[in-house]
Amino acid sequence: MAKRVAAVYREHLRTLFYDLTILLQRVVLPRSTGRSRENGRIPANPEIAKGRRPTLGAFTYVHNMIAYDYPFEESVESVIDVVDEFVICECASTDETPELVERLRAKYPTKIKVVHRDWVKHFNDISRVANFAMSHLTTDYAMQLQADEVVHENSLSGLLQAVQMLASSKKTGIRVHYTHFMANYETTFPFCYDALVRVVKMNTPWHIIGDGVQFGYTAHIFPEYKTLDCPEIMYFHYGKVKDPEKGWQKEWDFQQLYTDIGFPDPKMKEMAQQIGQKVDYVYLFEDHVQRGTINRFTGTHPSVMRDRISRFKAGGFEQFVSRVRENVRITFPSDGG
Repeated sequence: MAKRVAAVYREHLRTLFYDLTILLQRVVLPRSTGRSRENGRIPANPEIAKGRRPTLGAFTYVHNMIAYDYPFEESVESVIDVVDEFVICECASTDETPELVERLRAKYPTKIKVVHRDWVKHFNDISRVANFAMSHLTTDYAMQLQADEVVHENSLSGLLQAVQMLASSKKTGIRVHYTHFMANYETTFPFCYDALVRVVKMNTPWHIIGDGVQFGYTAHIFPEYKTLDCPEIMYFHYGKVKDPEKGWQKEWDFQQLYTDIGFPDPKMKEMAQQIGQKVDYVYLFEDHVQRGTINRFTGTHPSVMRDRISRFKAGGFEQFVSRVRENVRITFPSDGG
């Protein structure tokens, strides 16, 4: 127990040091020297010229998207029409991800920029990769979109309107909202968050923190007075809906980045022993199933997901009953469960 507490304490100190370093690079140094420390680039004028539409860039990082069954292509396609730039940081993938990235760059040569970096060995390093990708944007605003997230087309006009609102206000961040899917495309659950700051004004203290999930001033500072809350901007998170074999490999590999805080989850080994290396999402999130915090999704998925959802169902990958514990099954109030 003492070793685990000490490990967590060391991570807090490490994160605090990193936050202070980023804050120095993004605020103090640019003001004193007129130059950004990142890549030696001179930051663009953050003020929007009168009458000019503010520009929006997106960025993401990718590692083994094919092997881990990510909806990466659908993610990019969901916003490509409304962004001015899209930076993809390819992180030493060992599958066909680099070829997919190149196909996307060839399809959108004036928008997509590809950069490269090694993959990480610890979860706190993910934010460094994300900030590296962001540093290659030349737009007024930056939007983070992880590779298992897809923006619904019904949110795109609201996204552009929110960016325009930021440009004419003193706020510098946009909080988007989430719908999380689990085990199939009909089941939603709370997961770890329901809203995050994912769009920010460039050349401000905002930067990606921790394991890369959101923007903050530091790991503990998310200034509300600088944030515009936009529930009309909906990110659909599909990270827990995968081919069971690819999903198990993704969960297992990613949990190795969190070993100093208690991972991998013992359930992962139990799955491997009982059903082979296949993820059982119903069992992995049985607490949500048993507590009734799951819901049936009654809306529409982003149109770019249509083919992927059809292939998933045709492959027989939907999960409603746990294979590890058959008494754990997904039911909804309308089913009488």
